[in-house]
Amino acid sequence: MLGGNLVRKIDRFSILSFFSISFGLLLMLLFPLTAKAAVDYPEPSTEFYVYDEANLLSDETEKFIIDVNKHYEDTQEKPQIIVATVNSLQGVTIEEYTVELFEKWGIGNAESDNGVLILLSAEEREIRFEIGYGLEGALTDSGTGAILDRNLEALSNDDYNTALKSIFTETAIKVNEEYQFDNDTIFSGY
Repeated sequence: MLGGNLVRKIDRFSILSFFSISFGLLLMLLFPLTAKAAVDYPEPSTEFYVYDEANLLSDETEKFIIDVNKHYEDTQEKPQIIVATVNSLQGVTIEEYTVELFEKWGIGNAESDNGVLILLSAEEREIRFEIGYGLEGALTDSGTGAILDRNLEALSNDDYNTALKSIFTETAIKVNEEYQFDNDTIFSGY
């Protein structure tokens, strides 16, 4: 009798083990574990307003971007327009990359949330705006799309310096309109 009970226990154990292992394998097939490598988001440059990892911008364009932002520092609203180029998005979407970088760098006036990040990734050949809530009325998706469309030829021809300077300038004009800043003051010296 002891042998019969042992066989039944082994049979039940074997059947339960089989179903448990089968169920586990099925779950692994349906919901595979995706291991994402940690993205190494850069620290802002010492100039803060320009980060050119991909080395696409001329010194003159970098100076222009910095000078315009320094004029914004003299305003009550203190908006910020950051231009960043990176070599690669490191396997994440450009949407994820811009959101994370925007937050990490704390772009824009904290009270007004009026920052703008213009990010271009060289390897993926992608460009995207990330806009703080305080400027979403001035820089809508359709408005920023139109800015990019007007610079598509330069981007397509790999003339990133010209394209990014123009995209930055058009963005700054929209910010100036939103806050009623004088273009001559903000762009003084240019």
